[in-house]
Amino acid sequence: MEPDQPDGGWNAVFEADRTKAYRFAVPVRKLVPGVGNVYMGAYGVCDLNTGTVNSNPYFASASLTALTNGKWYWMVGYVFPAGSAGRTDAGAGVFDPSTGAVVAAGDNWTWHPTQPVQHRAYLFFAEAGTAVDFGKPLIHAID
Repeated sequence: MEPDQPDGGWNAVFEADRTKAYRFAVPVRKLVPGVGNVYMGAYGVCDLNTGTVNSNPYFASASLTALTNGKWYWMVGYVFPAGSAGRTDAGAGVFDPSTGAVVAAGDNWTWHPTQPVQHRAYLFFAEAGTAVDFGKPLIHAID
């Protein structure tokens, strides 16, 4: 792969009720030693507590060197309703589910009222032979 291209993952259209908050979560596991980064994010969102569209938003990312081979981790992030104020980045990041430890801090976002929405997760900047598993993504409206 070219160094600026994803080495695996997805970019999927998602229909969202922009008056609600959503939690996004993707399990990820490094399969073999190697260099690279895992990312999970969305499109159609604004910087937290603003109406400013972010052109490259990620909830969470981690260097593969921070992950133990064969162990599952959770990448988690939130998108809050359009027009939200006073929200924080609490709860976003990459987590070790067996200990609850934060492996990498993350960012949360606010829905843009009209931009198309997509969910995405990638392995990026990976050297040859590097491999990860992404589990089934979870997207929950928070009512």
